[in-house]
Formats: sequence, C-alpha cells, structure tokens
Amino acid sequence: MPAPPMFHVEHRPRLDSRSRSHGRMHSRLRACRRSVEGGCECRNEMTPCLACRLRGLGYQRMQRGQSLVEFLLFVTILLVLLAGVYDLGSLLNGHLAVTYAARQGALSAASAGTNAAADCDALAAIALGVGQQPGVSVTRIAIYEPGSDGLPLGGLGSSAYADVYNGDPGCANPASMPAAQATNWPPADRVAGYAPPTMLGVEIDYTYSWQSNLISLGAISISDHAVVPITPG
Repeated sequence: MPAPPMFHVEHRPRLDSRSRSHGRMHSRLRACRRSVEGGCECRNEMTPCLACRLRGLGYQRMQRGQSLVEFLLFVTILLVLLAGVYDLGSLLNGHLAVTYAARQGALSAASAGTNAAADCDALAAIALGVGQQPGVSVTRIAIYEPGSDGLPLGGLGSSAYADVYNGDPGCANPASMPAAQATNWPPADRVAGYAPPTMLGVEIDYTYSWQSNLISLGAISISDHAVVPITPG
C-alpha cells in the first residue's frame, strides 16, 4: 500500500499580550524615527513619541517667535528710513523755496533802486516766495551791499552795510514799513553803477525743524543768499 501523504505543519509561537505591546511600541518608535517633527527625532527607544512631538511643537513656536522679532526689526528700520527720506525731502524743498525767495527779493530791491519803498518790495517778494513751507521759520532778512565774493561786507550775519529785519515780516504797504533792526545801507545809498556794476544782495537766515517724531535732532540753522546787479534807472 502506498504510504499516506506527509503534511508539514509549521508551528508559530503565540505571542502573549506583553510581546504584542512591545511590538506595537517598537513600531511606533520606528515610525517616530522616520518622521522628524520640527527638527526633533526620536533616537532613544525609551523616549516616547509624544515627547518628541512636544519638543517639535516647542521648536516651531520658537521659530515663529524669531520670525516675529525679525519682522518688527525690519519694520522699525523701514519706518526710520522713510522718516529720514521725508524729512530730507522737506528740508531740500524748503531750501529751494528760500533760495528762490532770496533771488526774488534781491531782484525786487535792485529794480526799485534808490526808491524809498525798495525794502518793502523786497520783503513782500520774500514773504511770497517762502510761503508756508513745513518746518521752515525765517529768523532774519538782510538787504546788504556785497563784496567781490558776493557775501556781505563783514561776512554772513554782518549788519555793517545792510538793512536788517527780524523774522519774515513782509510788507503789504510801503506806508506801514516794518521796523528795521539796522539801517546801514538805505535805498538812497544804492546808486546804480556800470563799471563795475553795483550789486545788491539779500541774505535769509532761517531754521528748519524736523517734521518726523522718529528723528529728534532739534532745529538746524541755515543761511541762503542771492546777489543781483542794481538796474540803472
């Protein structure tokens, strides 16, 4: 009789509950090793994956805090730069306006020649030229006899050969001329000449106050002047 077929039976050991729990823990640890949570990796088999994730979340919060600090620093620097650009632009605009006003005042006084209202014409032109410039405050106006360098005889700020007025008084009517602080070069002395031509200068002293609160440097004092020949009458 033929021999009965032989069947191979593989016996697998049954895992108890402790072995199964260890297997699940090792599986979780292997999965945790493969995933990096914010730069934190579970390399220690005794470290629970939850602790690894908590450390990853803490790292992410630290990164967000660092980004916020960097953003605030960037915004602060940007605001300071914008304030500086605004103030420098306002200062340049005021300088151009005062320079134009000095030229117009000098032309008006030179055109009036020896007329008694020559200073009034100059002050009116200066007030119109300066206008309402932000941060600009005129402190002194001098109508002077210039030297060969175009500056007042005695230097800027000298009143030795000048009619000097404080502030920017303007002059709407020659009959109500503002009071002069010095009258050392009255219109009667401004006689036009040809060779060399008689020159007339106007100096405007003013202060500029910074418009932005981010730049607290105080007011600065500036002087502008213009020189033109006196037109023969």
